[in-house]
Amino acid sequence: MSVNPKFGDVYRKKKVHTLIAETFHPEQKEEKQKSLHGTNLILHVDHIDGNKSNNASYNLQWLTPAEHGKKTANSLSRSRPPNTRTIHLIAKNHKTGEECAIPGIAACRKLLRIGHKRVVDALGGASVACPDGWELQRHPASIQPLKGEHFQTIYFALESEGSGRVSRTLSLERPNGEANVPWLDVSNLGRIRFPGTSVRITWGTVTSDRYRVVQFRRRDFRVHRLVAEAHRQSEKRALIDSGAKEEFLHVDHMDGDPRNNAVENLQWLTPSAHRKETWRRMKSKLKGGEPL
Repeated sequence: MSVNPKFGDVYRKKKVHTLIAETFHPEQKEEKQKSLHGTNLILHVDHIDGNKSNNASYNLQWLTPAEHGKKTANSLSRSRPPNTRTIHLIAKNHKTGEECAIPGIAACRKLLRIGHKRVVDALGGASVACPDGWELQRHPASIQPLKGEHFQTIYFALESEGSGRVSRTLSLERPNGEANVPWLDVSNLGRIRFPGTSVRITWGTVTSDRYRVVQFRRRDFRVHRLVAEAHRQSEKRALIDSGAKEEFLHVDHMDGDPRNNAVENLQWLTPSAHRKETWRRMKSKLKGGEPL
C-alpha cells in the first residue's frame, strides 16, 4: 500500500509501512545507517510477522539489505514443503475426466498455465482451480491404482511404411529392433495411463455416440478397443483360430453401456454375433425387462 504525501510543493509516492517506520522508529533507522559505513545501500523496512498488510509499528523494523535477504530466505525454507521433488500435484479435468500427476512446481506452471503462488497454494493443501476445467491438488506420490486395478502395456508396433503413411499394429510384446516404440498402459477397469515424466491417467472423453476415446500421437483411439486388446487377447485369438477375420471383429459392451469399459463388461464378437447380441438387448428393453 502506498500514499502520495506532499513534500513542499512536490508530491512523492511513499509506501505506508515506510512512513510508519520513519515516524515511530527513527532511532533504529539511524543506528542501522551507521552500520552501513557510508555506503549507498538503502535500508529496508521489514514486516516482522511476514504479513505485509500488518503495518502496525510494533510489526515493523529497519534492516540492512543483507539482513532482510537472510530473513526472507530463512522464512521461505521453513514454509517450503519437505521433499518437494518427491511431491506430485494431481491435476483433474472436470470436463474430460482426465487425471494427471505432475512432479514439481515448474512443470505445473508450464502445463496448467498458472502462477507460482497458485502452485504453492496447492502444495499447502488447497484445491486450486485452473484454466480449461483443471483443478490442482497435492498428492504425496503418483496417482494410485484403484481397488482391483492393474495395467497392461500395449505397444504400437511398426507394420508398414510407405507413401508418407505409417501403419502400426497393437502388440503386448515390445517389438525387436525398433527404437522408441510408442506404448500405453491400459487398465482392466478402463483407464489409460500415458508415458512421460508426468503420470497421466484418463478414463477418456465421452463422444457424441457415448463411446470413450483417448488421443495419442495425433490419433483418436476408442478405450474399449484398447482394453479388449490388452486384456482379452486369448478370446480374440480363439475367434481368429476358428476362422474369423481379425480386422472385422467387434468389441461388445455386455451391459449395453458404451461408457463402461471394465474388462468384465467387454467381449470379442464376430459382426453377425454382435448384431444378434445387440438385438437381444433391444428386445429385452422393449419388453420392460432389465437390460442385459
